[in-house]
Order: sequence, then C-alpha cells, then structure tokens
Amino acid sequence: MEIRKIQNIEQAHQFIFSHALVSGAFLQSKFWGEFQKKFGSTCWYIGAFDKDELKGIALVIKISLPFGKCYLYCPKGPIIITGSGVLNVLLGGIKNLAEKEGAIFLRFEPAFESGYLKVIKEQLGVKVTKEVQPKSTWVLDITKNETELLSAMKQKTRYNIHLAEKKELLIRTSREAKDVEIFFNLAQDTAKRNGINTHSKNYYLAMMDSLSEHTMIDLYLAEFEGKTVAANLMIYFGETVTYLHGGSNSEYRHLMAPYLLHWEAIKDAKKDGYSMYDFGGVSDENDNAHKWSGISRFKRGFGGRQVDSVGTFDSIYNHFWYKIYQTARKFRK
Repeated sequence: MEIRKIQNIEQAHQFIFSHALVSGAFLQSKFWGEFQKKFGSTCWYIGAFDKDELKGIALVIKISLPFGKCYLYCPKGPIIITGSGVLNVLLGGIKNLAEKEGAIFLRFEPAFESGYLKVIKEQLGVKVTKEVQPKSTWVLDITKNETELLSAMKQKTRYNIHLAEKKELLIRTSREAKDVEIFFNLAQDTAKRNGINTHSKNYYLAMMDSLSEHTMIDLYLAEFEGKTVAANLMIYFGETVTYLHGGSNSEYRHLMAPYLLHWEAIKDAKKDGYSMYDFGGVSDENDNAHKWSGISRFKRGFGGRQVDSVGTFDSIYNHFWYKIYQTARKFRK
C-alpha cells in the first residue's frame, strides 16, 4: 500500500460517498480544499492506494502558528475503510508531510463511530483533544413524505412551522455577495446571544465564491416586509444537505422564521433528490448548561437521530512545542 496525491476527483468523491458517515463528509472533499486555498491556506489531498484501488482519503490543511510554527488539520477525516489498517498508513504519510513542513502535530477527526474510541487511543497512542467539528450531530432522513416528516416532529416545532407560514414571510435563496453580508450580520448577532464564535465575513465570502462554482452552497433567507429576519447557510454534497451556520434577528423571533427556513430547505432538498438533512452539531440531550442546549432542542424538534463520531485527536510530533502551544491556548481563554 502506498501514499499518493489524489488525481481522480470523481474516484475520491465516490469513495467518500461509499464509506463516510453522513455528517461532515463535505469537509474531506477536494472542493473544500479548493475553498481553503482561496482563503489562503495550504492544503494537500492524499490517498492510500492498494495498486490503483483507493483505500483511504485525507484532506490536510496547514494551520499557521506564531514563531513560524504550524500544525496540520484533517477535518472529519481521514475517511477510510474501517478495520483495514489503512489509518496507520495514512497517518504515516501525513507524518512524513509534517516533517517536511515542520508541523508540531496533526489534529484529526476520523470518520468512525464512537465505538472505535478505545481502539484508536490504544493502537495509535494519540491524545484526545477538544473537538473542532462537532462530535455529535443531528440528522434527518428526508426520504419520507412531507406528512410523515411533519408527524415525526415535536408538536411545538410543527406548530411553529404552521405559525410562520401564516406570517407572510418570503423565503428565497441566494448566492449573492450582498446577501452573504446580510447573513454574516445576522449570524454574528446570534453568535453573541449564544456565546459562540463565527468566522470572518471574508471567510464566508470566499466560501460562497468557491463552492458556488460546484453548486455546493446556498443561502436561505426569510424576509418580512422587505427586511431579512433570518438566514441559513446550506452545503450540498453527495446525498446530504448540511445546515452549516445560521442567524436571526431577535426582534422578529415571534415570526418563527428559523423554523420555516429549515422546513422549506428540507422540502427543496427532497425535490432535488437528497436523502439526508444534517442539522449540524448538538450537545448532550441532558446537558442543559451547555451553550448549545437551546439550539440543540430546536434541532431535535424536527425529528431525526443523533450521530456520534469518535472525536478529535492530536498526533504529536514535537512534544516541546506542543506543550508551549497548549499553554498559550490556556492564556488565550
């Protein structure tokens, strides 16, 4: 088995569709790497091959640190055939890359279910670290008809959708830069209310510019009397539509626009042949103190199931600088 740069993008994407968990597979696509490069990052897209058969994929992004240091990040990856030993091969290839780049460590989030945690910790000797991408996500099977989907929702969610439908809200989609700015302002306000972070406006503009070339992205916007009161950023990859980020104006919360935005996006996704709707990260259902608890209750109200991944790990190459990195992170909090 050998490590090579991936040339055949169709082969890579078919592999992702066949072997990845539902949630977050787009983060291992070549298209996501193209976006990262447009935003100024250095990326590599590598595969583990047995002759010409692809056995595993890793999109690796270089993250710069002070003092000329860096680390490597593999979001929601590597994606491999589980139980085949391919993960060790890919991690070995990434380690060689890290040595050339002078990287302190690799942060990775393998696309395994949570039951593989013990195996990874014991066999690879890696350090469990704070999640970057959510460890738990909420997904909905949208192959059912609309009546079945509505009946599986919590009563409050169903009521709020019907309430929003009566409020003369205009729901539209867009890929325009001016609407990205509107979305960004709403997302920032919502993030402040919930104590979470957002990316920069330029990050979202670059994302829209890059992913729209592959029809992978859309903004859903809800307008009331000419004013945008809520907006969702959606990603399309494989058979899954993913809700990436969203925001709403708290002054208009009585309109229940976020409920209708998701419902319209779900209906459109069904019409376009998608089978899964990914609401993104959720906290533990019983953790009412978590900053995501309110958002998580909102997502669960639509019905569906929770997908738990194995988590996030650091494979450390330079222990001295890794300790300095960890110390600096503590002081930044």
